[in-house]
Amino acid sequence: MAIMAMDMVQKYKVFLVTALLPISTLVSADEWTFEPSLKINETYSDNINFENTNKTSSLVNQTSLGLDSNYVNKDVTYNINAEVINALYSHDSNLNDIYLTLSSDIKVQLWSSGLALIGTASIANQPRSTINNLYSDIVFGDTVQVERYSTGLEYVVSNSTYRINSNLLYETTKSEDGFGDNNNYSASLNSQNGNNSNIVFWDISNNYTERENNNVTRRSYQSEFKLGYITPYKFNPFIRYYDEGNSGNLSSSINAESNSYGFGFRWLAAQRLTMDVSYNFPIDDDSEDEEQQDNYYDVSINWQPTKRTTFNAGVSQRFYGDSYRLNLTHRNRRLTNTISYNESIQVFTRENFNLLIDGNLCSLSDVNVNCFDLYNEALNNNPQLGAPTFVLTEDDSFSLYKTLSWSSILQLSRTRFSLGLSKNERLNFTTNLKTLNQDVDLEVSRKLSPHSNLDFSIAYTETNNFIGFPTEIESRYRYYKVSYNRKLNKTLSFDLYLSHLNRSSDPADFVYKENRISLELKKVL
Repeated sequence: MAIMAMDMVQKYKVFLVTALLPISTLVSADEWTFEPSLKINETYSDNINFENTNKTSSLVNQTSLGLDSNYVNKDVTYNINAEVINALYSHDSNLNDIYLTLSSDIKVQLWSSGLALIGTASIANQPRSTINNLYSDIVFGDTVQVERYSTGLEYVVSNSTYRINSNLLYETTKSEDGFGDNNNYSASLNSQNGNNSNIVFWDISNNYTERENNNVTRRSYQSEFKLGYITPYKFNPFIRYYDEGNSGNLSSSINAESNSYGFGFRWLAAQRLTMDVSYNFPIDDDSEDEEQQDNYYDVSINWQPTKRTTFNAGVSQRFYGDSYRLNLTHRNRRLTNTISYNESIQVFTRENFNLLIDGNLCSLSDVNVNCFDLYNEALNNNPQLGAPTFVLTEDDSFSLYKTLSWSSILQLSRTRFSLGLSKNERLNFTTNLKTLNQDVDLEVSRKLSPHSNLDFSIAYTETNNFIGFPTEIESRYRYYKVSYNRKLNKTLSFDLYLSHLNRSSDPADFVYKENRISLELKKVL
């Protein structure tokens, strides 16, 4: 009990220091809003442990103190949204705990020329294991607190001669259980010519990142340089140089480097439509063991047909093969559409798992041990072995993430429709293990009166882990929620919602259904 009290005091200290330190510099400002609040939430769940059989019901009380504050003037922008939550569980008081959430950012313009001091802070409670349960939350209890902080300098200049966008950042990530922790140093420099350039044009992009955790380091950089000559015609020649490297004392043993040069042209197809096409020649390294890249085309398209529509797309080649990117944004008075696709190399995530077989941990990154054959042997000896057990471990190998997302929002006079589609594919270069997550979300919000709203949401999520292997786990989540919000007066409001969560899974060990009803009162202090 004393330990729990000490944890509570420590978390409240973090909350107060994070919230009040920046505020102390802004107390004399006129453009400052400060809104503390108190919430009391009562949630009933008929399957608090997300079990298929032997279901346990529980009433969860969440009492929270919140703070919503922001400040804006010509030199300073500051926002914070923080909450301390005390959760009490009727079915098991040993689960009672304190949770902290935080989202904050600050930007201080140091010079009028574009130099600014920037910083962000976030604290979130996310599922401890995405394989065990993607919908773990504070009510369920199987979450882990992840803190992320960043600070640094930003320099942005845009004039008729040139444009520069650069930053220098330090970031740190710390999780409650220690997985995914890292310190990150990053720098970027992007520059293009301005509209007044009439002889040469350029496009420069440089990014460098260094991440470190427990004496394991990952260094990554990407550099692209285009320099061209402006002609009186619509075709302008240029030279291109590209260099990419991923290194460090990680478990990955792949050749994660790309180095090439090329020649091409920029086609000014229309006033706001340009296309860059170049033919590139890889610069071979001296290694005889690594597969060399072939010559390739790099194509980039930038189009802005209207002030409310932008389109950027490209196809190229990196060390792992063909690479693509896409960004499309279109807005009109009522409808906003955003489509994006990007590819990135990541490390030190919370998505790396090892296989537990009969109490023995089998490392999937160990090339000398075939964990899947061991699992098959154990399954043959014990047909009742059931679903495989995976344990979260340190992620010290390169993984390729391919993310496609589409967001569409329709805003009518009293009704708002929101549709979101996403697909995320992860490939671990060391183990060749593939993970696939797909989501569909639909939300409808209706304003019933000046003081009340009715919301309805449907979500479908499909997860596939260890695709193509004997231990593949496929899960489908179906989530439905109806909520009603009523504002009683200027400072008091309440929310009522009903939800249903249904998970089907192969193997069937992870199947469950859960229903909830919740009532929340909020008082602005």
